[in-house]
Amino acid sequence: MPGYAQPTVEYIDPYSGEPDSYMVNQEINRKKHPIGSEYKLLYSREKRTAYEKKSNKVYREMEVCFFGLAVLIFIAGIVKLAMKVL
Repeated sequence: MPGYAQPTVEYIDPYSGEPDSYMVNQEINRKKHPIGSEYKLLYSREKRTAYEKKSNKVYREMEVCFFGLAVLIFIAGIVKLAMKVL
């Protein structure tokens, strides 16, 4: 989509001091996060890797979508069963 991107964030590993990169898991708005702007990542000391903070908004949208799909499949099954009975 125009205006959205899935960027690769480059950062300096705080333990080794070497440059590393991380690909963002979701598309972000280019107007809100232009190239070169700050994008916050979390860092795991055990794995020594950067990662994104999980967004409840993204997962909530997926839950609503899957629930709606399940309801539609359920209604279609009931309608199909009702058509066989009649």
